[in-house]
Amino acid sequence: MKKPITGLLLIFALFAATLATAHVVSADYTGPNRHSHQVCGAPHNVYYVANGLHRYMCTYKNSCGDTPDQGVTCSQAICDDLDAGLPYLSVEDSCSTVTDPPATADASFQCGTPGNNGWCRGGANLVFTANEPVSGYVISAIETDLWGYVCQPNTASPTCTYDPGNGTGTVAFWAESTYGDSSTQGTVSWKVDTTAPVLAPSMPVPDGQNGWFVTDPQVDAGGSDATSG
Repeated sequence: MKKPITGLLLIFALFAATLATAHVVSADYTGPNRHSHQVCGAPHNVYYVANGLHRYMCTYKNSCGDTPDQGVTCSQAICDDLDAGLPYLSVEDSCSTVTDPPATADASFQCGTPGNNGWCRGGANLVFTANEPVSGYVISAIETDLWGYVCQPNTASPTCTYDPGNGTGTVAFWAESTYGDSSTQGTVSWKVDTTAPVLAPSMPVPDGQNGWFVTDPQVDAGGSDATSG
């Protein structure tokens, strides 16, 4: 009876260890999804003129009380004021639909000690920046498809750094906002090799006694670099 229990405990321990080491991505990429709203200008004076039985608002050329060919129909209040002989009225400016600007995210690969062919020999970092332009909202996280969250700043314009380690690759990233959406997705690449190449000399077998060579030996040497080649 002890063997099955021991096996179950081992499976549970391995499962728990896997959960502890996994880097969980906490949110799906959604992309920008911003609201639209009406923005209207301040009231201004508009002059009206009369033409026979109809009165026209010269800015929009609408007939008072009738269905106009274009623009906005004059309200009854406007007609009443015109009938009272007022030469002009204060009316609201035309409105326009405005969509809130989206959050943005960017990233760059920075290297303290560059090598050849775009490789970095030391001081490598991926630098992520983001911005939430709408007042009252902040960037809640910068997330990647490889490592999950690289930071959770909760500020409007954060900068975060991440060490990708040795190797080469490309990662997708985006910023999440308390607005309820994400920025447009971007990608950034890196090439890092902080390990020096390995020298492997090869000595021939001595052709003399006591480890001595009686003829000039030929020493071969090979080099290798596991990361960048």
